[in-house]
Amino acid sequence: MTEKQKKVQEKKRILIELAQNGAPKPKRRGPSDKTKHGEHQLACALSNYRNTQTDVYDEDFDKLITQLRPDWEPKRRGRNRTKEKQDALIKMALEDRERPKQTQEIVEGGFTSIELYNALYTYTSVDNTGFDPEFSLIIMKYKPFWLLWERGLGMANK
Repeated sequence: MTEKQKKVQEKKRILIELAQNGAPKPKRRGPSDKTKHGEHQLACALSNYRNTQTDVYDEDFDKLITQLRPDWEPKRRGRNRTKEKQDALIKMALEDRERPKQTQEIVEGGFTSIELYNALYTYTSVDNTGFDPEFSLIIMKYKPFWLLWERGLGMANK
């Protein structure tokens, strides 16, 4: 078993234990819990292991969590919002608009700016499980500066 597989199994074990003990669903933002895995990491893992669009989807884990904690059901089960977010980002790029910021204002397609900011990062970061090379090429063609994630460059919104 690889190191990555061990980490996945450990996170699944913790999530199952939390579900069995009646703990609240881990949140993406909030204080860290007492384990070596922060609450944010566990929330992301829970989402990824239950999302059929990821390479770490686990059908048995998904069924078990649904059985143990139906209240932990994903908000948009069965609806793939990836395409909708990509379309909104492409529209913004073609209209020569600024890269989404980390704010709560609604900017396009009913999405907040921070939702699109996070989606852009997810779909264009090579080391991310949500990386989409075709989408990245489209963004690179129209708004290459959107893909500069390093701090201090001062060019990311051009």
